[in-house]
Amino acid sequence: MKNDPASIAYWYPRLKDLDIPTPETVIVDASGVELWDLIDGKTPKGFIEFVKRIEKAAENIGGFPIFLRTGHTSGKHGYAATCRVPAAWSLPARIARLVDESGAADVLGLPVDTWAVRQLLELDALFLAFEDLPIAPEFRVFIDHGAIACVHPYWPEEAIRKPNLREWRELLRDAYANTDTKSIRELAARVADGFDDYWSVDFAPSKGQWFVIDMAPGARSWHPDHRQS
Repeated sequence: MKNDPASIAYWYPRLKDLDIPTPETVIVDASGVELWDLIDGKTPKGFIEFVKRIEKAAENIGGFPIFLRTGHTSGKHGYAATCRVPAAWSLPARIARLVDESGAADVLGLPVDTWAVRQLLELDALFLAFEDLPIAPEFRVFIDHGAIACVHPYWPEEAIRKPNLREWRELLRDAYANTDTKSIRELAARVADGFDDYWSVDFAPSKGQWFVIDMAPGARSWHPDHRQS
């Protein structure tokens, strides 16, 4: 999947070479392991070895907990049972859940032959939503052939489900209204210098610092609106 722009195996190495703040990440190859068998309750040949490679990758970035995703999705709305992995014992269930999410995410299913073991950032979260997903004032930036096209708040209020605080709307509105996007724009400009074509770039705050946490071809990315911010 290194030649697939939608895969983290394509954009993460390029992003890392630009010295942009991003969660430490190890790419793990799952080709040759029929992970789709997990949906039928079967243990694929080579699965135990694959899990061990995930464990080793976790050790290489400082150990558990980790953020786990495939090359194409993290299933983040199911956070507590998908991408957040608290310990090695929980890996098989998390992998199986992500395979299931990948199968349901597209008519033909999203690929599961590439995985990424990532540093679990401590986000500057305002509240939790969905399945214990920390909601921070994240931003999505679209870059187009070396230039910033637009900058948007990532979380529209209508997208939030099962928030754990009554005052979540006020918290989210205030955070977005009071965020200076200058640092985001400066980082996005550096990303734009290293990537051709049209991309979406997602930024999240952790301990006062902005990190690029995700990228995708712009044409495949949800666009909040069409106004320049």
